Amino acid sequence: VPFNDPFGGWVYWSRVPLEHIERIEIVRGGGSALYGNYALGGVINIVTGRPHSTSVQGTVAGGTHDTLRAHLQTDYVTGPLALSLQGEVFSTGGFPIVRVEQRGAVDTAADSRHQTFIGRLEHPFSPHLSLFLTGSYFHEERGNGTRLQENATEAGSVAAGGRLRTGDGSDWQLTVHTQLQTFDSTFTRVAGNRQTETLTTAQEVPSLGVGGALQWTKRLFVQHLITAGIDAQFIDGESDEHLFNFAGTSITTRREAGGQQRFVGLFAQDIFTLFPQLQFTTALRFDAFRNGEGSRTDRTLATGAVSRADFPTTTDTSLSPKLALVYHVSDLLAWRGAAYQAFRAPTLNELYRQFRVQNVVTLAHAGLGPERLTGGEVGLDYALHSRWLFTLCGFWNEVKDPVSNVTLAAPFPSDCPAGTVCRQRQNLGRTRSRGTEVELRYTPTQVWQFSASYLYNESTVLAFPADPALEGKRVPQVPKHTYTLGVQYRNPQLVNAAFLGRFVGDQFEDDRNQNGLSSFFLVNINLWRPLPLPLATA
Repeated sequence: VPFNDPFGGWVYWSRVPLEHIERIEIVRGGGSALYGNYALGGVINIVTGRPHSTSVQGTVAGGTHDTLRAHLQTDYVTGPLALSLQGEVFSTGGFPIVRVEQRGAVDTAADSRHQTFIGRLEHPFSPHLSLFLTGSYFHEERGNGTRLQENATEAGSVAAGGRLRTGDGSDWQLTVHTQLQTFDSTFTRVAGNRQTETLTTAQEVPSLGVGGALQWTKRLFVQHLITAGIDAQFIDGESDEHLFNFAGTSITTRREAGGQQRFVGLFAQDIFTLFPQLQFTTALRFDAFRNGEGSRTDRTLATGAVSRADFPTTTDTSLSPKLALVYHVSDLLAWRGAAYQAFRAPTLNELYRQFRVQNVVTLAHAGLGPERLTGGEVGLDYALHSRWLFTLCGFWNEVKDPVSNVTLAAPFPSDCPAGTVCRQRQNLGRTRSRGTEVELRYTPTQVWQFSASYLYNESTVLAFPADPALEGKRVPQVPKHTYTLGVQYRNPQLVNAAFLGRFVGDQFEDDRNQNGLSSFFLVNINLWRPLPLPLATA
């Protein structure tokens, strides 16, 4: 089931409580050959847990900045039927996001709170057939650092499906899913001395996503594991905006902008084990997608004037191949490499929704085309004496037509008032990312684990005919250097502890590389201990 938001493509990580996760699988590099849209740079596959026995468990956690998290889960298993219900509440006072010497009366801490509820029902009718039904509700409210800037999200989702294993060894999986969501956001104008702010825009963004997938898997001739399938998704969404006057006291214009998207994909993959030490993976996927029913309507309240623009329907296709291999030199050393192509279609958010942050206005662009990636990687995994694990990977990716926020030159469109920085989402010609990732992990005992990693990522604009001045610039919001250091101690009889430090190098906020973002260091420290409680049953 796609975890990305259907309207904007972003991810609400809080929708899945940590206790609900069984494991996380990370597929690096272009993954569109199997997963299609959004898998431009990889896939994070969150495998959620299933109820196995009747039980109740709860978690209470606290932290700095008035942070509190509580989670409760109950599982009920009777015969083949299994039911799981769980909920989580979270709140944090957050912290100010403006430097202390620049703060004014409008600045507040960026607080956040959410509630999540999840239910899952499973029924295996036989060893060869099982069905499931799951649903979730998510509500989140966030403060964006000033008194009047805030966001809220309310989302509900349902998914159902099953697995059937037939007599010829085929494994069939069917999944259907839907998500209904509303996203609210306010934007303001802040005075230079940060003593006052006024509302500029209030948005309500309802969206609907419906999809499904059918997949077939079978082993052929011992050496081949074949997977093939079809999936589809329909998305409908719009941005309903209220535009305020300069004083922020009354609404002057109501705007509605949105459209629909349709995706259909066919895919096939073969994992071919030539001999035990060498394995090839070949995959190919074809996608067809359509943007339609796009429009924008502005209503001026003072005069009653209505203006409407209908955007043309666009269709496109993408062919995503992938070739990968793994060669096990020994039980301790393995070489791997891959070459692939991938794509990402523009979201309804990028096509139709504009927004404003302080004095920076970012406009939508209904004519955006898909991003297309061509890339590859080589690497090795080396285990030393079963306690040390060393991984090294070099990668090169070139993206054609990446979607970026491009700063416009005057004269600005009417949606950018005087005194603002005007940007628009555009396909930025061609960019390239190349670099190296190194990771070292040491597990001296069952209770201790140490890890360290370094990522070097050089991302630059290779070509942008519309504005050659951007060529050679660094891609915005992509640091060159990232370091992580982790230490974990797990002793359920005593205490569990984890330390994770992450350094992120400097980067640029804008496409012209004029607004720098300084490097920063983030530290997470966690202490926890399970407390088993005996439950009496009658």
